[in-house]
Amino acid sequence: MLILLDDARDAAQVQPLLPGSASCSVLVTARGTLPELVGSKVIDLDVLPRGEARALFGVVAGEERAAAEPDATEAVLKACAGLPLAIRIAGARLATRSSWNVRTLSGRLADERYRLDELRVGNLAVRASFEVSFASLPAAARGGPDPARAFRLLGLWTGPSISLPAASALLGEAEDAVAGAVDVLADAHLLEAPEPDRYRFHDLLRVYAADRARTQETEQDRTAATARLLTWYLHTAEAAARVISPQRRQVLLDPVRPPLRPVEFGDLDAALAWCEDERPQLMAATRLAAASGLDELAWKLPAAAMVFYHRRSHWADWVATHEIGLASARAAGDRLAEAWMLNNLGMAYGVQLMEESLSYFERALALNRELGNGPGEAQAATNLANAYQLGNYREARAAALRSIEIERRAGDRFGEAIALGILGGACRELGEFGEAINFLQQALDLCRELGERYVEAVSLTDLGEAYLGLGQVGEAIGRLEASLVIRESIGDRHGQAVTLQGLGQAYWRAGNEAKARELLGKAIVLYDDLGDHAPAGDVRAVLAAMTEAAS
Repeated sequence: MLILLDDARDAAQVQPLLPGSASCSVLVTARGTLPELVGSKVIDLDVLPRGEARALFGVVAGEERAAAEPDATEAVLKACAGLPLAIRIAGARLATRSSWNVRTLSGRLADERYRLDELRVGNLAVRASFEVSFASLPAAARGGPDPARAFRLLGLWTGPSISLPAASALLGEAEDAVAGAVDVLADAHLLEAPEPDRYRFHDLLRVYAADRARTQETEQDRTAATARLLTWYLHTAEAAARVISPQRRQVLLDPVRPPLRPVEFGDLDAALAWCEDERPQLMAATRLAAASGLDELAWKLPAAAMVFYHRRSHWADWVATHEIGLASARAAGDRLAEAWMLNNLGMAYGVQLMEESLSYFERALALNRELGNGPGEAQAATNLANAYQLGNYREARAAALRSIEIERRAGDRFGEAIALGILGGACRELGEFGEAINFLQQALDLCRELGERYVEAVSLTDLGEAYLGLGQVGEAIGRLEASLVIRESIGDRHGQAVTLQGLGQAYWRAGNEAKARELLGKAIVLYDDLGDHAPAGDVRAVLAAMTEAAS
């Protein structure tokens, strides 16, 4: 005999019904885990994969209607997020309404705020299904947060996942206590745990949790929880930035008090690894800050994350977060913050060799001067000088000389080193190789004194290219190889591509074509991986010229 026990509440319901004979089998379905059933085999049913979800929808709604509007069908399936009950309800609603098309249904499901209300037909409702699981949650353990309240507050977070330390900040409780509450939610299948100490919602459960938060938590409590989480992200991102680039302009932060415990980082690898893991969350945090009217957090978050975006060449994230930050700074009437965002946006466009960077730097420079912000003026002036290297090298040289004066007046030796590097680069492009080497060596010495590895690598690359201009190939190769070692050690992928490109050309000049092709090939792979198609095309042109010269 096969005994089916459907929707068991707990093991106590099941145990009296278990047969005593080995000739019988029992199939138990339950919303939560039943760990007390010793010897049982657990099968965790996930959401339906894309193909099965599409097939189920076609069976219920009618295959012809589903196939006639493939884009709208995809939108409906995305809204249902693979949940069989939701797909069945959506298909049934369409099947019973001959005047509707699939696009009508997808339009009704588009707004998250009303999605659960739409996913109801007859006595079937997604919300009612979730409420059974929610209502069965146990009370809070002694000294710990209430699992039901933890569920509601987690619904405020819009990122794709949340770590245990971040959840601790959101709930305002110690990590150990929060771990117990989220484990209860995971056991009840109201929360997923894709890896240790990281959690995420099924899309429709997140909508349900957010709805619970809106209706059962006060606005004051919702705002406080959101601010705690975003403050934790800001302080942790700033701690990572201090390790990634110690000399860069720091975001001024108020001290935090327990239970907020931002992460601290012992080395560069740890800081970069955290930023990479939390990259989608940093974007989500910036958007949530702006949507919540927390304007100061909305511009400080991207300001703190900028050095990570720069180091790992995440151009799209850099621009998107700073556009949000710029709008938030303006909404708050914070003109210093506006100048900061303009400057950082100029850098993002400048690294991608886009002429838009000039206008951003010019506005940042004018605004900083108007506000009497010396450090900001110096930074904008230096970046503007660098932007002129997009084509007007004489203007770049003149602007760099002015920038050096401003940086020295401000007492910013790091900024002075960058300005010297820009001046050296402009001289090199103008064919003034001797002067270029002099200025670049000064920049290199300053960077080494300050312990600034990133700009040290930039200076070494520029020096290598200047020596190559003089025909001193051995000196060029030595500088470029030293730069490549640093670039690799600090995770600067774009810089690696630039240095590999110069090193490949240096080896070609040295007569080692095989080595040159190897290095240039690596540069192309990196450029393509980063989406830098223009420089990748330049390297391919160099390889083509090498092939033509060899023939």
